[in-house]
Amino acid sequence: MGNGTYYHFSIKSEVELLLQNDKENKTPKTLLLVVGIDGLPLTTNPPSQLWPILGAYFGKTKPSDSNSFLLQFVNEMNELFYTGVTYNNNHVNVILHALICDIPAKSFVLNTKGHTGKNSCVRCTITGEWSKRRVCFPDLDCPMRSHQSFITYEDKMYHLGETILTKIPKNNISSSIPYDYMHLNCIGVLKKLLLFWIHKKHDLNLPSQLVTVIDNKFKFLSSYIPVEFQRKTNEYSRMHPMRDVNRWKASELRQCLLYTGIVVFQNIVKKEVYNHFVVLSVAIRILLVKCTDYFNNYANLLLRQFIVAFKSLCGQSYISHNIHALCHQAEDAKKYGSLERISAFPFENFMQPLKRDVRTGVKPLQQ
Repeated sequence: MGNGTYYHFSIKSEVELLLQNDKENKTPKTLLLVVGIDGLPLTTNPPSQLWPILGAYFGKTKPSDSNSFLLQFVNEMNELFYTGVTYNNNHVNVILHALICDIPAKSFVLNTKGHTGKNSCVRCTITGEWSKRRVCFPDLDCPMRSHQSFITYEDKMYHLGETILTKIPKNNISSSIPYDYMHLNCIGVLKKLLLFWIHKKHDLNLPSQLVTVIDNKFKFLSSYIPVEFQRKTNEYSRMHPMRDVNRWKASELRQCLLYTGIVVFQNIVKKEVYNHFVVLSVAIRILLVKCTDYFNNYANLLLRQFIVAFKSLCGQSYISHNIHALCHQAEDAKKYGSLERISAFPFENFMQPLKRDVRTGVKPLQQ
């Protein structure tokens, strides 16, 4: 496959293993599969990557053709849709519920414009604008894409070619690849916001004395963070947590967004900047749990307020694809029950052990 090698693991055997390991021993009538796709850099010299998706591709770069990469996966999903799986004399339907991947991987598997393109939003037909040598997406209310527009490749400015994912039955292509909060809110939006606070060339830049105060508060809090949290703020010798924000892992960013940030930043950053952060934090906390339509609509309102305030605080030119995508997250939470159900964190937790299993650069796929 191009310059790399692909090995496909059987979806059916993995489903049977899931049913076998079910402690409650209750065979469901239908299994809704949530599948993660991401690239894992293995070596830098020579460069190599691993791309798992109920199979694994190994090569010097990502797969050159997404349809070839997805072919065996799509073929088996089609077969399982029509035949299902039989376990303990019970028939189980198998349906693809969601594909979880970051924004560059989304455009790769869908064969569409990348996130820096003016027509790149997966959910709506917004056309980006050039502002200060950047493409920005300030509009919030543009016509939504539909499954029909995807399978007919209606938007020639968006589609680069066909995607084999349209061949999977009962797969609404316009909504089955949701925005997960690990990549969008933690690594994307929050890190961008915090970098503005410490970047000397930005208007939101904090004085070094205040950055030191934030550092000390993070380190102080780390002594009181319970063991249930995966990573403490100053772990791995982070003597200056806030100054190291560009190196924060997704779990550290999540902890800041949902828990510690509300305490640490209060009375340090400007009131309007603090309130801006709190709006994002509250909205995501609501959408991470199953909630009523009332609270879903409230979270959607908060995220829209965040985007509008982002324009005035940070500048329109910084309303990137990630910032715009916030206006579609409440819809994802409503469809799937909560953002937690479509999170990339479980897949990310699998990736690093996978990397550790590759002991040498010789035949990593076989390892």
